[in-house]
Amino acid sequence: MQEVYQRHEQFPYIYEEQVMVLIDSAGNRDTRKLRRYSRLDSADSGRYLLLFDAPPEVRGVGLLTTIQPEKIQAGIYLPAYGPRLIESLGQNQADTFLGTDFSVNDLIPEPLDKYHFERVQDERVDDVNYFVLDVYNKQAGTKINPAIKRHYIRQDNYYIIRTDTFDRHGRLHKQQTHHDLKPLGGTMWRADMILMEDLKARHKTLIKISRRVFSRDYVPEELFTLDWLVKNQHMPPKDEEPMDATSVIKGEIDLSRATEVLH
Repeated sequence: MQEVYQRHEQFPYIYEEQVMVLIDSAGNRDTRKLRRYSRLDSADSGRYLLLFDAPPEVRGVGLLTTIQPEKIQAGIYLPAYGPRLIESLGQNQADTFLGTDFSVNDLIPEPLDKYHFERVQDERVDDVNYFVLDVYNKQAGTKINPAIKRHYIRQDNYYIIRTDTFDRHGRLHKQQTHHDLKPLGGTMWRADMILMEDLKARHKTLIKISRRVFSRDYVPEELFTLDWLVKNQHMPPKDEEPMDATSVIKGEIDLSRATEVLH
Protein backbone atom coordinates (compact mmCIF):
# COMPACT_ATOMS: atom_id res chain seq x y z
CA MET A 1 0.00 0.00 0.00
CA GLN A 2 2.93 2.33 0.62
CA GLU A 3 4.11 1.61 -2.92
CA VAL A 4 0.59 2.34 -4.25
CA TYR A 5 0.68 5.77 -2.60
CA GLN A 6 4.24 6.59 -3.58
CA ARG A 7 3.48 5.88 -7.23
CA HIS A 8 -0.02 7.28 -7.70
CA GLU A 9 -1.14 9.54 -4.83
CA GLN A 10 1.77 11.90 -4.28
CA PHE A 11 1.07 14.71 -6.75
CA PRO A 12 -0.29 17.56 -4.60
CA TYR A 13 -2.27 19.68 -7.10
CA ILE A 14 -4.88 18.15 -9.44
CA TYR A 15 -7.82 19.65 -11.34
CA GLU A 16 -10.30 17.45 -13.21
CA GLU A 17 -13.37 17.95 -15.37
CA GLN A 18 -15.76 15.04 -15.06
CA VAL A 19 -19.05 13.64 -16.23
CA MET A 20 -21.05 11.55 -13.79
CA VAL A 21 -23.74 9.16 -15.00
CA LEU A 22 -26.18 7.61 -12.50
CA ILE A 23 -27.93 4.42 -13.65
CA ASP A 24 -30.85 2.98 -11.66
CA SER A 25 -32.12 -0.61 -11.61
CA ALA A 26 -34.40 0.07 -14.58
CA GLY A 27 -31.54 1.43 -16.69
CA ASN A 28 -32.61 5.09 -16.46
CA ARG A 29 -29.72 7.56 -16.61
CA ASP A 30 -29.13 10.89 -14.89
CA THR A 31 -26.09 12.75 -16.20
CA ARG A 32 -24.17 15.43 -14.30
CA LYS A 33 -21.23 17.64 -15.18
CA LEU A 34 -18.74 18.57 -12.47
CA ARG A 35 -15.24 19.69 -11.57
CA ARG A 36 -12.92 18.25 -8.96
CA TYR A 37 -10.11 20.14 -7.20
CA SER A 38 -7.49 18.35 -5.07
CA ARG A 39 -4.80 20.00 -2.97
CA LEU A 40 -2.48 18.06 -0.63
CA ASP A 41 -0.86 20.25 2.00
CA SER A 42 1.26 17.49 3.56
CA ALA A 43 1.49 13.72 3.72
CA ASP A 44 -1.48 13.51 6.11
CA SER A 45 -3.57 16.60 5.29
CA GLY A 46 -5.37 17.83 2.20
CA ARG A 47 -8.45 19.48 0.76
CA TYR A 48 -10.88 18.31 -1.92
CA LEU A 49 -13.72 20.11 -3.66
CA LEU A 50 -16.41 18.77 -6.00
CA LEU A 51 -18.44 21.39 -7.89
CA PHE A 52 -21.53 20.48 -9.89
CA ASP A 53 -22.14 22.58 -13.00
CA ALA A 54 -25.13 20.82 -14.59
CA PRO A 55 -27.99 19.98 -14.84
CA PRO A 56 -29.75 23.07 -13.39
CA GLU A 57 -31.09 21.31 -10.30
CA VAL A 58 -27.54 20.69 -8.98
CA ARG A 59 -25.82 23.74 -10.48
CA GLY A 60 -23.63 25.40 -7.87
CA VAL A 61 -23.73 22.54 -5.36
CA GLY A 62 -20.35 21.86 -3.78
CA LEU A 63 -18.90 19.05 -1.66
CA LEU A 64 -15.97 20.29 0.43
CA THR A 65 -13.74 17.81 2.28
CA THR A 66 -10.82 18.62 4.57
CA ILE A 67 -8.41 15.96 5.78
CA GLN A 68 -6.42 16.58 8.95
CA PRO A 69 -4.20 14.18 10.91
CA GLU A 70 -6.88 13.53 13.53
CA LYS A 71 -10.12 13.84 11.56
CA ILE A 72 -11.91 14.23 8.25
CA GLN A 73 -14.53 16.93 7.82
CA ALA A 74 -16.98 17.02 4.93
CA GLY A 75 -19.96 19.18 4.14
CA ILE A 76 -22.26 20.06 1.26
CA TYR A 77 -22.90 23.60 0.10
CA LEU A 78 -26.44 24.04 -1.28
CA PRO A 79 -26.98 27.57 -2.67
CA ALA A 80 -30.69 27.50 -1.81
CA TYR A 81 -29.92 26.94 1.87
CA GLY A 82 -27.80 30.04 2.32
CA PRO A 83 -24.17 30.59 3.33
CA ARG A 84 -23.47 27.42 5.27
CA LEU A 85 -22.19 23.90 4.88
CA ILE A 86 -24.49 21.03 5.76
CA GLU A 87 -22.22 19.07 8.07
CA SER A 88 -24.21 15.85 8.27
CA LEU A 89 -21.60 14.15 6.12
CA GLY A 90 -19.09 14.76 8.87
CA GLN A 91 -20.83 12.12 10.98
CA ASN A 92 -20.12 9.25 8.62
CA GLN A 93 -17.88 9.56 5.58
CA ALA A 94 -19.07 6.11 4.45
CA ASP A 95 -22.52 7.51 3.60
CA THR A 96 -23.23 8.19 -0.07
CA PHE A 97 -24.06 11.72 -1.21
CA LEU A 98 -26.40 13.49 -3.64
CA GLY A 99 -27.95 10.31 -4.97
CA THR A 100 -24.64 8.83 -6.15
CA ASP A 101 -23.13 5.50 -5.10
CA PHE A 102 -19.92 7.19 -3.94
CA SER A 103 -19.11 8.17 -0.38
CA VAL A 104 -16.54 10.72 0.75
CA ASN A 105 -14.26 7.81 1.68
CA ASP A 106 -14.42 6.52 -1.89
CA LEU A 107 -13.13 9.80 -3.31
CA ILE A 108 -10.16 10.53 -1.05
CA PRO A 109 -6.91 8.65 -0.39
CA GLU A 110 -7.14 5.95 2.26
CA PRO A 111 -5.14 6.95 5.39
CA LEU A 112 -2.84 3.97 5.79
CA ASP A 113 -2.30 4.40 9.53
CA LYS A 114 -6.02 4.01 10.26
CA TYR A 115 -6.37 0.56 8.70
CA HIS A 116 -4.86 -2.90 8.98
CA PHE A 117 -3.98 -4.54 5.65
CA GLU A 118 -3.67 -8.29 5.29
CA ARG A 119 -2.38 -9.93 2.14
CA VAL A 120 -4.36 -12.95 0.99
CA GLN A 121 -3.97 -15.29 -1.99
CA ASP A 122 -2.77 -13.54 -5.17
CA GLU A 123 -4.97 -13.87 -8.25
CA ARG A 124 -4.28 -13.99 -11.98
CA VAL A 125 -6.99 -12.76 -14.33
CA ASP A 126 -6.69 -12.31 -18.11
CA ASP A 127 -2.91 -12.82 -17.92
CA VAL A 128 -2.52 -10.08 -15.30
CA ASN A 129 -1.27 -10.81 -11.78
CA TYR A 130 -2.92 -9.11 -8.81
CA PHE A 131 -2.04 -8.63 -5.19
CA VAL A 132 -5.17 -9.10 -3.07
CA LEU A 133 -5.42 -7.28 0.27
CA ASP A 134 -8.14 -7.40 2.90
CA VAL A 135 -8.69 -4.10 4.73
CA TYR A 136 -9.73 -3.91 8.39
CA ASN A 137 -10.56 -1.04 10.71
CA LYS A 138 -7.79 -0.65 13.23
CA GLN A 139 -8.19 0.09 16.92
CA ALA A 140 -5.35 0.20 19.45
CA GLY A 141 -3.05 -1.28 16.82
CA THR A 142 -5.15 -4.40 16.18
CA LYS A 143 -7.56 -5.26 13.39
CA ILE A 144 -11.31 -5.46 13.95
CA ASN A 145 -13.13 -8.27 12.14
CA PRO A 146 -14.68 -8.64 9.69
CA ALA A 147 -12.83 -7.08 6.76
CA ILE A 148 -14.49 -3.92 5.44
CA LYS A 149 -12.85 -3.92 2.00
CA ARG A 150 -10.78 -6.00 -0.39
CA HIS A 151 -8.32 -4.38 -2.83
CA TYR A 152 -7.14 -5.93 -6.10
CA ILE A 153 -3.80 -4.34 -7.08
CA ARG A 154 -2.01 -4.91 -10.38
CA GLN A 155 1.44 -6.30 -9.72
CA ASP A 156 3.01 -4.63 -12.75
CA ASN A 157 2.15 -1.00 -11.84
CA TYR A 158 0.74 -1.20 -8.28
CA TYR A 159 -2.60 0.37 -9.27
CA ILE A 160 -5.79 -0.56 -7.40
CA ILE A 161 -8.10 -1.85 -10.13
CA ARG A 162 -10.96 -3.05 -7.98
CA THR A 163 -12.21 -2.50 -4.45
CA ASP A 164 -14.97 -4.61 -2.90
CA THR A 165 -16.76 -3.04 0.08
CA PHE A 166 -18.54 -5.28 2.58
CA ASP A 167 -21.45 -4.57 4.91
CA ARG A 168 -21.25 -5.17 8.66
CA HIS A 169 -22.17 -8.83 8.12
CA GLY A 170 -19.28 -9.36 5.73
CA ARG A 171 -21.46 -9.50 2.62
CA LEU A 172 -20.47 -7.75 -0.60
CA HIS A 173 -22.24 -4.39 -0.76
CA LYS A 174 -20.42 -2.18 -3.28
CA GLN A 175 -17.80 -2.71 -5.94
CA GLN A 176 -15.57 -0.01 -7.42
CA THR A 177 -13.62 -0.70 -10.61
CA HIS A 178 -11.15 1.45 -12.56
CA HIS A 179 -10.95 1.46 -16.35
CA ASP A 180 -9.07 3.14 -19.23
CA LEU A 181 -5.76 3.32 -17.35
CA LYS A 182 -3.14 5.67 -18.76
CA PRO A 183 0.51 6.28 -17.79
CA LEU A 184 1.17 9.91 -16.87
CA GLY A 185 4.95 9.92 -16.63
CA GLY A 186 7.32 8.21 -14.24
CA THR A 187 5.50 5.53 -12.28
CA MET A 188 2.16 7.37 -12.07
CA TRP A 189 -1.00 5.94 -13.64
CA ARG A 190 -4.57 7.24 -13.63
CA ALA A 191 -7.92 5.77 -14.66
CA ASP A 192 -10.11 7.87 -16.94
CA MET A 193 -13.25 5.99 -15.94
CA ILE A 194 -14.42 4.81 -12.50
CA LEU A 195 -17.50 2.70 -11.93
CA MET A 196 -19.18 2.23 -8.55
CA GLU A 197 -21.91 -0.40 -8.26
CA ASP A 198 -24.29 -0.79 -5.33
CA LEU A 199 -25.07 -4.47 -5.68
CA LYS A 200 -27.91 -4.39 -3.15
CA ALA A 201 -29.76 -1.41 -4.63
CA ARG A 202 -28.82 -2.41 -8.20
CA HIS A 203 -27.65 1.14 -8.82
CA LYS A 204 -24.50 2.35 -10.59
CA THR A 205 -22.53 5.58 -10.78
CA LEU A 206 -20.00 6.06 -13.54
CA ILE A 207 -17.40 8.86 -13.49
CA LYS A 208 -15.69 9.77 -16.75
CA ILE A 209 -12.71 12.14 -16.50
CA SER A 210 -12.62 14.27 -19.65
CA ARG A 211 -9.77 16.61 -18.62
CA ARG A 212 -7.00 16.47 -16.01
CA VAL A 213 -4.46 19.16 -15.16
CA PHE A 214 -1.58 18.85 -12.69
CA SER A 215 -0.92 22.43 -11.61
CA ARG A 216 -0.84 24.52 -8.44
CA ASP A 217 -2.44 27.40 -10.38
CA TYR A 218 -5.65 25.41 -10.90
CA VAL A 219 -6.20 24.70 -7.19
CA PRO A 220 -5.49 27.92 -5.23
CA GLU A 221 -6.14 27.82 -1.49
CA GLU A 222 -9.11 30.22 -1.59
CA LEU A 223 -11.18 27.66 -3.54
CA PHE A 224 -11.47 25.44 -0.49
CA THR A 225 -13.52 27.85 1.61
CA LEU A 226 -17.18 28.49 2.22
CA ASP A 227 -16.61 32.18 1.47
CA TRP A 228 -15.49 31.38 -2.06
CA LEU A 229 -18.51 29.14 -2.61
CA VAL A 230 -20.95 31.72 -1.23
CA LYS A 231 -19.65 34.38 -3.62
CA ASN A 232 -20.71 32.09 -6.48
CA GLN A 233 -17.38 32.48 -8.21
CA HIS A 234 -17.64 28.87 -9.29
CA MET A 235 -21.01 29.13 -11.05
CA PRO A 236 -20.96 28.24 -14.78
CA PRO A 237 -22.66 30.48 -17.37
CA LYS A 238 -26.46 30.23 -17.19
CA ASP A 239 -26.75 30.17 -20.96
CA GLU A 240 -24.87 26.90 -21.15
CA GLU A 241 -26.60 24.43 -23.44
CA PRO A 242 -28.72 21.70 -21.84
CA MET A 243 -26.69 18.63 -21.09
CA ASP A 244 -27.30 14.99 -21.77
CA ALA A 245 -25.16 11.89 -21.76
CA THR A 246 -24.46 11.96 -25.49
CA SER A 247 -23.68 15.68 -25.74
CA VAL A 248 -21.15 15.64 -22.93
CA ILE A 249 -19.49 12.32 -23.59
CA LYS A 250 -18.25 11.84 -27.13
CA GLY A 251 -19.95 8.69 -28.25
CA GLU A 252 -21.96 6.23 -26.22
CA ILE A 253 -20.44 4.93 -23.00
CA ASP A 254 -19.88 1.21 -23.36
CA LEU A 255 -21.28 0.10 -20.00
CA SER A 256 -20.72 -3.55 -20.86
CA ARG A 257 -16.98 -2.79 -21.04
CA ALA A 258 -17.07 -0.64 -17.92
CA THR A 259 -18.76 -3.32 -15.88
CA GLU A 260 -16.11 -5.94 -16.58
CA VAL A 261 -14.72 -6.92 -13.18
CA LEU A 262 -12.23 -9.39 -11.81
CA HIS A 263 -13.61 -12.80 -10.86
